[in-house]
Amino acid sequence: MAALSAQHGLHGAHHDLARHVRAHGGETDAFQQDEAQHAALHLLVACHRVQDGGGVHARRDQRQSVGAQQIGLPVDLYQPCSGEGAEEPYLVFLGRFSRDKRPDRAIEIARRAGLKLKLAAKIGDDDRPYFRETVEPLIDGDRIDYVGEIDEAEKAAFLGNAAGLVFPIDWPEPFGLVVIEAMAFGTPVLAWNCGAMPEIVDPGITGFLAESIEDAVASVPDLLALDRRRVRRTFEARFSATRMARDYLAAYARLLGAGAEVEAS
Repeated sequence: MAALSAQHGLHGAHHDLARHVRAHGGETDAFQQDEAQHAALHLLVACHRVQDGGGVHARRDQRQSVGAQQIGLPVDLYQPCSGEGAEEPYLVFLGRFSRDKRPDRAIEIARRAGLKLKLAAKIGDDDRPYFRETVEPLIDGDRIDYVGEIDEAEKAAFLGNAAGLVFPIDWPEPFGLVVIEAMAFGTPVLAWNCGAMPEIVDPGITGFLAESIEDAVASVPDLLALDRRRVRRTFEARFSATRMARDYLAAYARLLGAGAEVEAS
């Protein structure tokens, strides 16, 4: 049985890209303007046909794998910002108020670094006790400011004007879409050395990886000094939708070739 997998999932990647385009007033057909991106969407169906044995009858005991493909975003979805739109440099946390995401860590890092922190997050029913007991007491509405949930249209000002995104996860995050969204705006990322973060963050280029609160606080001055234009260029090179689509095409070609070899054996 042949298999193709993607970080965050093939269906997840398609859903995320389509959601972003719709939120910005576009249609999912816009992806068809790029031949590689168009082809990648068709692979969502084709790959599952291969997984189900449609056309490639590989033996069950000779499973073929081509590995995981990282998610990409359309390069024109978000425009880079200078980060100078705020009166005072601030860090941001964007995600969910959950123990896995560790907003309490983000708050402690910002406080120790002497920077403001803006938090935009959803409070789910399961996370409400954690928020009330651990996070809410730390929010003062001034240096630590909870702005509520934000939509796609509000991300430009929130992420683009930030000095940096703090992503202090406490679980093996398989990807972290908000990390590359920040990079698309040219905003560097301070992430925990956990899950997929070592594969996404280029230390000293797009951000830094931390092992502890002390490590993170010590990295903040260098984070603020990173070249935002280089952060954006790295996003375009590593995390564009075109790059993702081409990787899917190459992976699918290898998968078909491997399936054909198994069938012939």
